[in-house]
Amino acid sequence: MRNIVSLLVAMCALAAPGVKVSVVSERGAGPAVQHGLKKLKLALQEKKVAFEEVAELKRARGEIRIIAGLGAGAPESLAIQRMVRNGKPTLVVSGGDDRGLMYALLEVAERIGWAADPSNP
Repeated sequence: MRNIVSLLVAMCALAAPGVKVSVVSERGAGPAVQHGLKKLKLALQEKKVAFEEVAELKRARGEIRIIAGLGAGAPESLAIQRMVRNGKPTLVVSGGDDRGLMYALLEVAERIGWAADPSNP
């Protein structure tokens, strides 16, 4: 009986972790970026983290924000930077081109998969 209760408590914690992530990305991204975004969303779903997708940062309501976009850099280059913006943890994910941004998104998705605590993806 104790094992069943422990299992139910653990499942409830995973189902409602209290974290909401906003994934901010421009609409009309290329196929490589779409692939990276898909893997990122799957990683969040597997960890049972509630998330939303928005096209503008000002519409983001999440406690944690992941901002994905193209930046300056060589082809296939990538950058991932953690910061606090407007009092909220923010991850800025960028690439020199579509492929670079895809690589950055795949890296973030992989790291989310490694997270032991779903309340802190």
